[in-house]
Amino acid sequence: MLAHIEELEDVYLAEAALEDIRAGRSKTIPLKNVKQRYDFSRGKRGRIAPVEPEPRGKTRVTIRLDEDLVEHFLKVADASGGATGYQTLINEALRQHVGGKAPKFEETLRRIVREEMRAAG
Repeated sequence: MLAHIEELEDVYLAEAALEDIRAGRSKTIPLKNVKQRYDFSRGKRGRIAPVEPEPRGKTRVTIRLDEDLVEHFLKVADASGGATGYQTLINEALRQHVGGKAPKFEETLRRIVREEMRAAG
């Protein structure tokens, strides 16, 4: 927890410094001065924070989804007021489809035809 707070503090300070640079209240430090000030000889490239463990029962995957689908789930998630995330909604939709609980095309078409016929009199 303390490490997370320190990380947030670092981000806040970095953002504040960047705002000062952009506003002309501060200047960037030349790289040669940074190298003189700090010892990078033991530095490592790549991830500096340990990898967070995956939640039990979850698997991280990278997939490409059509933009319109992602937008739909983002709008639904936004309409929930943050109660449900878009990834959770996508997971639920996939689970319904795989479990056979998603409305079948034929059932949906029949329902629409019945509603239209009822409305037409």
